[in-house]
Amino acid sequence: MPRGGVDEVVDAITFPLLRLPGPTDGSRGRLLPVNLADAYQESAQRGGRPVPFSVKSAVDVATEAAQLSRSAVPPLCVDIQDMTSNFDFAYEGDGVVDVSADGHWHSVPLGDRECGASIRYITVPREELAVYRIAVIQNALGAPLLAGPAEVYVGGEFVLTTQLPTVVAKGELTLGLGVEQAIKVARNARFKEVREGEGVVAMVELVHDVDVDIVNHLGRSIDIEVRERVPITEPGAEVQISERNVEPAWEAYDQEERSTPIAGGRRWRVKVDAGSTKALRACYALRLFSNSELKGGNRREA
Repeated sequence: MPRGGVDEVVDAITFPLLRLPGPTDGSRGRLLPVNLADAYQESAQRGGRPVPFSVKSAVDVATEAAQLSRSAVPPLCVDIQDMTSNFDFAYEGDGVVDVSADGHWHSVPLGDRECGASIRYITVPREELAVYRIAVIQNALGAPLLAGPAEVYVGGEFVLTTQLPTVVAKGELTLGLGVEQAIKVARNARFKEVREGEGVVAMVELVHDVDVDIVNHLGRSIDIEVRERVPITEPGAEVQISERNVEPAWEAYDQEERSTPIAGGRRWRVKVDAGSTKALRACYALRLFSNSELKGGNRREA
């Protein structure tokens, strides 16, 4: 690798393949890529030796043979041509490598890089009681991290093989690592109906209590996100919804990062110490006329 690094290498490769059109050419005034077959022909002529065959025909035959013999990319890998319309970048390797011309795919290491990573946990006990491990990884490269296969190890132990997406330079990658069996979650919901007044137009409150208990059996503290959802009203509906006694306080959650936004989403973000239990409590009420009933039944939680 020259001392100038990647820029000098790119210039050395690309500049000789550019040509300035002649004065009568309508595209004159800017450098344009030359046809590779023509470039090989020019190179042969500059050598001063007679070439007993058509260089252009040889290039065409070799190009066609390469296309016919090209095998499908390995599992989880991505054809780089599918990404070339998005950006161009040269990756500088740590050393020199040899790639055998045997018509097969080869894995070539460019170098080792370290990046920051953190583990957090997510659970949606309203749907299932599993707790999922999520790794948040920062791309430390000054270049995009290209899509492709990856083997994931945690604490020296193999976890899974997965396909990573393309991550922009200095961007963030979220990677699911499966279920964490050492964290247990229990969810219980209670319902009661409270009538206000005895008249025909009396109101009724449908009170729902949700209790979530988290038990951390790991030998360290964890940051966990617990996602919930409360009912929402349609425009014009004669129903009022109020949230009461949420401990600790939760926040609105719209799920925009998944490109599938939801309404009524809520989430707790809490820390649970090693070997301890954390209790989360929430209460919400629906208020409507006593002679009315919610579509699907007044009970919102099971």
